[in-house]
Order: sequence, then C-alpha cells, then structure tokens
Amino acid sequence: MRSSNHSLNRTFLTRRFTTPLLAARGIGLWAATVGLIVLASAWMLTVADRLNQVGIPRPEAAAREALYPGNVTLPHPAVSTQGDWVTQQVGGQTYLATRAAGATLTIPFYGTALSLTARTGPDAGRVYVTVDGAPVSGLPRDDLGAFLTLRAPKAAGTVVLVTAELRPGHHVVTLTNTSGVELAVSSVEVSNRPGLGWVLSLGFSTLTGLLFIVIRSSWYALAEARGWLRPALPPEKVEDDSLA
Repeated sequence: MRSSNHSLNRTFLTRRFTTPLLAARGIGLWAATVGLIVLASAWMLTVADRLNQVGIPRPEAAAREALYPGNVTLPHPAVSTQGDWVTQQVGGQTYLATRAAGATLTIPFYGTALSLTARTGPDAGRVYVTVDGAPVSGLPRDDLGAFLTLRAPKAAGTVVLVTAELRPGHHVVTLTNTSGVELAVSSVEVSNRPGLGWVLSLGFSTLTGLLFIVIRSSWYALAEARGWLRPALPPEKVEDDSLA
C-alpha cells in the first residue's frame, strides 16, 4: 500500500512539475520561431527594396542625365525633342504636342518599364516606338517598325504602356510621330522591377507554411503536456458465442 501511494505521489509530482516545464518549452519554442520568422520577413522586405534599386545609380554618380523611377511631368530637362513641338494647357494638364511628321520625343531613363500619359482621340494616330534603337517587342509592327495606336473616338488623357520587362539599367525610348496626326504627351512614369519577384513570393510562402507548422506543433505539444488530449480507447472485443 505504501509503495502504491509512493508511486501515485511520484506520478503527481512528475506531472505537476513536468507539465509546466513542457508548456514553457513549447511556448518558448513558438515565440522564438515566430521571432525568427518576423526577422526573416523583415530581411526579405529589405531585399525586395534593394532589388528595386538594382541598376539605379545615385544621381551624383550618374554618368548621364536620365529619368529615375517615378512620375514626371513634361517638359523635363532629361527629355529631348526634335522637330516642331509646342506646349499646350488642356484640362489643367500641360502637354508637349506636335503635328509634324517625323518629330521625335527621346526619353532616357533608368528602370525596367516605361509608360506615358498621352492624349488619345480622333486627332491622334500611329506613333512609332524604339527602345535602345530597336523596335519595342510586344507591339504591333509594319514595314516601318513597332508602333502605338493612340486614335480613339473621344479625346482623353490615357496612360499607355510603352515598354516593360527590360533588364535593369539605362535605356532610351524614342517616339516618332507620323504624318497628319497629333502626338501629345503629358507625363512619363518609370518603374524598376527586376524579374526576381518569384523568389520573394516563394520565400514568403515558405515562411508562412513554416509558421503554420511550428504553431500547430507547439500547441499540440502543449495540449499533450497538459493532458488536454485524451488517448484513444482500444476497441472492445466482441465475443462470438458461435465459437464457444
């Protein structure tokens, strides 16, 4: 009887002191893992920000004047024109505009994509586009090269994607107007998104899955330590009278 009581007391003390210890270890592991995942996420956000700066020199270190990522209104010192261009005020916006055939707008920039706000409408038409001296890929072409079509039923300022998915670094886009149509550009937007976004997406997905696994395992260990999980009862044996 004394041995039985001693065994019960020992079991009670073991559960009394071991359960909080296991629970503390589980919570500590969970907290440490969450902290590491938060630090890793912050690091990946820093990496994402650094990736957006790939190929972009500091303004004081740039060897040539060009547009940086962001939105700028025209006219701008880095954007040059050739031919007969005028400045127009329409609807509270300033446009660089031309009707001269062969007039060009040259836009040097640092980035991977460029779009512009142009006036589309019945007076607009076909504009030929090159990037770094070559026709822009992904645009319709004819014998003269790749082109944008700005003609529309009603006049409006429209954001038009010119080129994208370029390698990070310096590029030059040239727009060339055609005969009998108007080309009017209000602003230019440059973006820099190197093609490594899938790496960051994979990293964030992995961290999310790891966080789920750790939280689930930690709470399972805690529940098991506190006795919240009831062991499954063995199946009852059914005696068959026919075998007797």
